[in-house]
Amino acid sequence: MDARVAKLNTVADCTTFEKNALSQGRHDLANDARRRAVQIRAQQYGSASEAKRECLEAVYAYEEVLRARHGKKTPASSPGR
Repeated sequence: MDARVAKLNTVADCTTFEKNALSQGRHDLANDARRRAVQIRAQQYGSASEAKRECLEAVYAYEEVLRARHGKKTPASSPGR
């Protein structure tokens, strides 16, 4: 992960960074920013163990895939998705 992305502390910062990276054609940095946003969301949830944190990251990453596919925020628990 790029050092600039690792310094991001909020999901909003990650989203802004991702948009700027995409506008400059830096898909690698945009992907890093998405990954960092997933990590931050899992940390904010307050996972007590490593396994729970990894599960949360997987769910949040899946929600990012759904967002990209449907063009809007979609919870992982949505039926028929």
